[in-house]
Amino acid sequence: AAGVLATMPDFHLFFRPYVNSYRRMSRFHFSPENASWGLDHHTAAIRVVHGAVPERQARLEHRVAGADVNPYLTLAAIVLGGLYGIEHGLEPPAYAVGDPVEGNNGAMLAPDLGGSITAFEQSAVARELLGDAFVDHYALVKRGELDLFEAWSADHSDETASGAVTTWERAQYFEWV
Repeated sequence: AAGVLATMPDFHLFFRPYVNSYRRMSRFHFSPENASWGLDHHTAAIRVVHGAVPERQARLEHRVAGADVNPYLTLAAIVLGGLYGIEHGLEPPAYAVGDPVEGNNGAMLAPDLGGSITAFEQSAVARELLGDAFVDHYALVKRGELDLFEAWSADHSDETASGAVTTWERAQYFEWV
């Protein structure tokens, strides 16, 4: 869990890969805003759920990734984060109790696609685990997508101001997301 939490801001681009992915980002709607964890805590990024025998039965629920992710990249990021934590002997921070953001229980996640792209591009951990070529290529593709959206938005500010899903997003993603 410590590694998954430590790498979550760097890999956030995999968990929220599109412009629209950030519209649902609100801890008040159970979509975490920071890399926190908590015992059966629905507003934390990782929810620990214990079974009938807690010392032998427990699972982690990753609550950041949405239904619009690439499952292969998401699973790779989670596994690589876990391995990173094991290899580096990381210890998880204290469990979140109450509001994870107000309690400062973890690093904040980028609030938009541009921020997630930048965090991914600048991540030494992502480069170590995935390689420079992959990081550069994936960031370039996502940056190009964001540039297209921003260029369209410049001419359609009335539509983007509403906060609703735009016609650009429907045309861009409807067939394949």
